[in-house]
Parts: sequence; C-alpha cells; structure tokens
Amino acid sequence: MKFDKEQFDELLKLFNSKKYEELDSKIKLLMETNPNSYPLNNLYGAYKKITGNFKIAEEAFKKSIDIDKKIPDGHNNLGLLYAEQNKFLDSINCFEKAIELNPKNPFFYNNLGNSYAQLNIHNKAIKNFELALSYDPNFFLSHNNIGLIKYKLKKFNEAIESFKKSIHINNQFAEGYLNIGNSYFEMGQINLALINITKSIKINPKFAKAYNNLGNILKDQNLHFDAIKNYEEAIKINPEFAEIYNNLGNTLSDINKIDEAIEVLKKAVELDPQYYQAFNNLGNLYSKKKNIALAINFYQKALSINENFSSALAALIFNKINICDWSAKKDFQKVKNELGIKGNEIMPFYSLALEDNPKNQLIRSINYSKNRLEKFSNKKQTFNVYKNKKIKVGYYSSDFFDHATMYLISGLLREHNKDQFEIMVFNYGKNKPTEFVNETMKNVNLFKDISNFPDLEVVKLSRDLKIDIAIDLKGFTYNSRSKLFAYRLAPIQINFLGYPGSLGSSFIDYIIADKTLIPDNYRENYSEKIIYLSNSYQPNDEKREISKIKTKKEDFGFPQYSKILGCFNSTYKITTEELEIWSRILNKVENTYLWLIKTNDIAEKNLINFFKQRNINTNRIKFAENIKHSKHLERISHSDLFLDTFNYNAHTTCSDALWVGVPVITKIGKQFSARVASSLLNSLNLQELITNNNNDYENLILDFLNNSEKLNKLKNKLKKNIKTEALFNTKKYTQDFETKLKKAYNKKKLNDEISDIE
Repeated sequence: MKFDKEQFDELLKLFNSKKYEELDSKIKLLMETNPNSYPLNNLYGAYKKITGNFKIAEEAFKKSIDIDKKIPDGHNNLGLLYAEQNKFLDSINCFEKAIELNPKNPFFYNNLGNSYAQLNIHNKAIKNFELALSYDPNFFLSHNNIGLIKYKLKKFNEAIESFKKSIHINNQFAEGYLNIGNSYFEMGQINLALINITKSIKINPKFAKAYNNLGNILKDQNLHFDAIKNYEEAIKINPEFAEIYNNLGNTLSDINKIDEAIEVLKKAVELDPQYYQAFNNLGNLYSKKKNIALAINFYQKALSINENFSSALAALIFNKINICDWSAKKDFQKVKNELGIKGNEIMPFYSLALEDNPKNQLIRSINYSKNRLEKFSNKKQTFNVYKNKKIKVGYYSSDFFDHATMYLISGLLREHNKDQFEIMVFNYGKNKPTEFVNETMKNVNLFKDISNFPDLEVVKLSRDLKIDIAIDLKGFTYNSRSKLFAYRLAPIQINFLGYPGSLGSSFIDYIIADKTLIPDNYRENYSEKIIYLSNSYQPNDEKREISKIKTKKEDFGFPQYSKILGCFNSTYKITTEELEIWSRILNKVENTYLWLIKTNDIAEKNLINFFKQRNINTNRIKFAENIKHSKHLERISHSDLFLDTFNYNAHTTCSDALWVGVPVITKIGKQFSARVASSLLNSLNLQELITNNNNDYENLILDFLNNSEKLNKLKNKLKKNIKTEALFNTKKYTQDFETKLKKAYNKKKLNDEISDIE
C-alpha cells in the first residue's frame, strides 16, 4: 500500500501533537508496504529519538540515509541524535556530510558549532556559528551560541553583546534574556540579572530553566523563601528537571530543613544517576547531621562519577580526618600540590590541618575568592571614611552564641572606648542568643539580627549606618557570609579571628595578627596588609567564668595520683604525627593518661584502636563529653599538661588551658594556624614551652612528666604570668587594638596608600 502526501501530513500531525501510540501503529503499517521510503524512515527515527529509543532511532536514520545519501537532512538528524547521546565526534561527521551536500544551510553550521562547543573546541565552534550568520545574518541562535561560549570562557561583557544581538533579531527569544541575566549575575550585577531573567519569564511563563535560575539568584542573596517559590514553580512546569531539585535541596539546607533537603536531593539523583554535584550535596547534608559515615559514602559516589571533582575530594578527605580515618592523609599527599591550587576551588578551611604550607593555603584562598566572591566586588568604587563623631566599627559573624569566638571577644566588646568608638554587632547566625550573649551585647551600641536579610539589604544597612570599619569574624569557615564584604560594607574591611589565614581577597584590606603569627619571612603568604598587635592577636576576657563547683580527678575516671595529658582540640586537627609521639610517651611514663574531647563515636573507636595497636591499655585514654564552658574550664584544670596539635594549633582551647593554669606545649610551624599557640605563649612570656621540631616537643613533655619539681615551678610561673603578662589583660589588649584601628582609619581618611601597621 503506497502512501500519499495527505497520509504523511496526518503522521506529522500525530507527531507534533505527541500522539505517539497512534503514530506508532500507523507509521509501522505504512513502513511494511513502503520499506524504502526516505520520509517514513526519517520520521520514524525522529519519533523514536524523541521517545528515548535511541538504538531504533539510529537504525531508522541510517536506513533513510542508505535510501538517499544525497538528502542532507538525514545526515543532520543522525548528527542531532548522536549529539543528544554525547557522541560528539560522530555528530561532527554527520553535520559535515550535511554541509557538504548543502553548504548554505545555517542550521547545519549551527549544529556543527554546538558539537565543537561541547568538546570545548571553542575556536572551531565560533567559526561555524559565524558561518551560519554569514548565510543568514538573522540567525539569532548562532549569536546566542557565540554568547554561551564567551560565557563559558568568563568573557561576560562579550557574552552579553552576543546575547543582545540575538534578542535584537528576535525580541521574544526568552532564552536570550535568561542568558543575559546569568551573565550579569556572574559579574555581580544582581539588579540587571533579576530584570533580564524576569523578562524571560514574562515572555515565556512556562520557562522552567528561568524560574530555576531566578531561584539561584534569590538563594544567593539570602532570599531563601522566595527562591523556594521559584524552584517549586519550575518543578510544576518540568518535574523531571534534576537540577531544580538539587538547587531546592541546597536552599532547604540553608534554612536548616535538613531532612526535607535530603529527600529533595535524593529525587535529583533518582532523575539523574550521574549527577555528581547532587551526590556531593547529599554528603554535605549528612556531614551537617554529623552522620559522617554516610557523608563519606556520598562523597565517594560523587567521585566515582567524576574523579576530578575537587569539592567532593576535599570534603571526603576532611570528613575522613574528622573520624580519624588516616587514609585521608595518604589521599591528600597524592594531590596536595593540585587540590584547590590547580583547577577548581575548594573550601580552604578543609586543608589547614593537612599540611603546614602557607604558600599553598594562600593560593587556595585566592582561587576560592576568585571563583566565588570577586565577581561581587566593584573595584572601581571609591569609598572614604565617613565624617562620624566616633569611629564606627561593625563586627559580622554567625557565631554570636555560646561559641569559642564569643568567649574570646566578649571582653573586647566590653572594654571598647565608647567615647571614641561606636560598636555595632551584626548576627547572621540562626542560633538563638543565650544569657551570656545578651549580657555581653549590653556593652555595644547596636546588636542587630541580619540572619534573614538579603545581601544587598545588609550592604545598604551598613552604609546607611555609616560603618567605617567592617570586621569579618568568620572568613572561610562554616556558616560564613564573607560575600557581604565583596560588595564592600565599609571603607575599611578586616579579616579577624575566625579564619586562621589569609582570605586572598582583593576586598579585604587588613588581617589582624602579630609578629609571632606572621614573621617577616612568611609575610609574602598573606594578601592583606597586616595590622600587627603588640602582643598576641587573640583577644581574651579576663572575666572568663570558671565554675565554682569543685571536682576531682577521680570524678572523670582518673586515679588520684595519675598524670594527665590533655588535648581538647577537635579530632580533625589530630594526625598520626602527634599520635605516634603521644603513644611513645604513654609507653615510657607509667600512670600517665591521655584526655581527649569526644567528637563522634567513629573517631573514638579509631583512636582507641590506634593506641591498642601500640600496646597501650585503652583505659588510659579518656574522652571528655561536651559540657557548659565554665564547667569545662574547671574540669580541664586537672590536666598536668596540654599537648598541642601541629598544623592546626589549639586556639580558644589553648587560652582556656592557660587561663586555668595548665601549661601548653606546642611546636611552632609556618602557617598562621600552626603558630597560634606560640603567639599565646609568647604573650605570656612562656617561650620555653615552644618547640621547633618533633623530637624537642616529645622530649620537653617527657622532661616535665619525669620532673615534678620542674613542672610545679612552671605551673607557678604560669599562675603569676596570667596576672602580670599581656595575654589576659583585656584592657591593655583593647587599647592596643583600638590604637591600630585608629591608624588604619587615619590612613584611609588621608587617602594614604594602605600598608602594614605596627
């Protein structure tokens, strides 16, 4: 039975109206009697392609080509099929054959350009898009595709020009407006991004991708609930779009709806089992829930799909060390000169405990800032200090609860000279303030909760309040919003206390340090200018409360006359390097116990096994539960010595130990985080507790354990120095701190070039 044009038009109508079952029966019937029909085989291939049966589609397209090799559309359609399966080399061959048969068809050049673009052969891609335009100057899709390549190459201004050409030709081209919006977002121009993406939705109210991208911008601006509405709208339009679920899951995580976020992300990987970013985000969520074993599983899954995914590798290694799985150290050694240094950025915090290398740490920070934050920084804007009667200082953090930062900074906030400074504190954390926080904040001029404020509203608020000096107390640590500083909150911006290293950011003017932390020979590893304090960089509150409830060693499972070596650092700071030394000491000195902080059950088990393998009675290893800070201070006073970790020293835990009279033995390193304890000890005039290598560190601990008289003399000296030296003199610290802030302020006021301040 031969078929005519009317029958074929009916088949096309069924195809276009997606009535595939009816189409299937009718086209098969016609193909039985017309097996060598080019149009039937070609249409059958198109139908099978659109319904996902790529194998049969390929057979149909190939058969249509065999029937008539001189029809270019057959080659083009086969090329599009290969492109959809990511077989781009095969697709290129097909498109080139189509062009050979019809060298003036812009669609063929455009399709060929797309395949080259997918292979990142950008020059050939652009050449073919330009050829398409040479045959049809109004072929707006090629302008758009040139823009997408420029966007990929981060040439955003050039990309916008191409996208604008596409919408000039076709002002109803919704995707062009979306791409302009995406480009403006990458340039940090949020308002222009929102205007253009909103325009794309106005043109096409069923544009799921536009709702998704609008959600991304709103999420980025801390407008989480508005973002969620847009993601939900996108899902209504296209419930099979895996990326939307991924983005929705991340947003739910931001507002601490962790269980909901997990379910949504599971939907993303169900829709796309190769979606490695979503597996990585599931790892982040389980890490947040402290289910580290499951987090590790998801990071490994992400890496099994994409072994070059730096974010997952860095998170995997960090979570491994957090449970004392020291295979992480071997993992890191293989990539330490590439991870976060070449290729994609990583969270710089993850590498601090793994190597003592300030140069590498700086590069990681620069890359992180460059890829995540710098686009929001307007380097052309000039910003002078305000003509305020007092210098206005703003502190920004998410840690204004019973947290280490609060314990350190409470005295500084109290002692600020309110005649010369106006102190404002901005909290973007989700934790409810405690009695301790509320009492502390009575000493400041303003305590503002900005946790639900979008970024640009925080910027406007800070500028309306005329903040002269904005201080980032978080840096690149958990729950940070350092992006606020990229917009420029104040004329002077300072990295202080939260992140122990350089932020590598053009918009941070100073880092607060001291000559121990950053000596001249390591100065080059910090992008900021340095405000050198006269003593230690770390503030301490001389009114830090110690519980009056008196306990005994025996209350914590230690024999009455035992010697206790304490280390209350988080487990991610502890490596086998320290543990081997501690093991040898325990084997050499009887009746000595090691007291560690309890962080998670897996870490505890791994630590116990480590010591068991070194023939140490595991009853000599004790784990301290988390308790109220004042009680913790009283508890740790039972320690005879505090043993520091190397790459990432004790920070607040070091000053806690010293405050209650426990000597801290450290080994000074190279990077900021490896020199903090030395900074504190120098400020207490206890240089004899600072060692330079592993042997000296071990021998000094043994010396004190074997010489009770020497240890008692040291403790007496520490008790005396707490009262006489600088570390716990909060007023003296604050005066020095304020003097240096005034120097930075005056430099800015006089428009002097900023430089290190001593």
